[in-house]
Amino acid sequence: EGRRLNDIAKWKKIIVLLAGVFMNFMLAWLIFSLTLLHTGAYADSPKAMVGSVMENSPAEAAGFEAGDVIVRITKEDGNSVEPETYLDMQVFLADNEGGQLNYSIMRNGELLELTVTPEYMQEYESYLIGITGPKAEVHNVNLLNCWLYGLKEIRYLSRILITTLLALFRGYGLDQLSGPVGIYNATGQAASMGIASFLLLIGELSLNVGIFNLLPLPVLDGGQVVITVAEGIAGR
Repeated sequence: EGRRLNDIAKWKKIIVLLAGVFMNFMLAWLIFSLTLLHTGAYADSPKAMVGSVMENSPAEAAGFEAGDVIVRITKEDGNSVEPETYLDMQVFLADNEGGQLNYSIMRNGELLELTVTPEYMQEYESYLIGITGPKAEVHNVNLLNCWLYGLKEIRYLSRILITTLLALFRGYGLDQLSGPVGIYNATGQAASMGIASFLLLIGELSLNVGIFNLLPLPVLDGGQVVITVAEGIAGR
């Protein structure tokens, strides 16, 4: 009596409810930090802009030029992204299979709209428009700064996961969802690439679970926190 979850103070109950999510983030942070320490380097993804345009590519035909800043990319189905980094663009377009794309770009202070259809490039085994990004800035990682870069990796992956979840709620990317079998297959592929790749996948899954559990749905920890706050406000 008195030690049940519903008997303790609301703020204590919230701490208990968020403890699992906290440990999901802590595990991801530990894995990312130590993996980066092992590799010894961390590359910051450059800004979402065009570094160069390949000759005879769809991008060249569409009018892209080096130095163009990518403001927005919109797919045929209406799904769009406003990329902060070049990697944001790559992640967003990873499942594109030749569908027409609309790019909003900034050039010399002028906003332009360019439409381009990616072509399959055998060399890269994917559909591309033919642009490259600016050179990434590479940092040396040591025992002191690996924790900072681990946090930066969490921040970046969290932004991707949240963007993906928002797109799913709008009905985009539902065909990309997977269950236990998909996770098993992805784990097998990661393990075949070495222990570092395997650990990174575990970190990503842990972060994914943590963020998903924060969603304000009654069956999840985030939903229980919302209900607890509502109970505190209502006084019952």
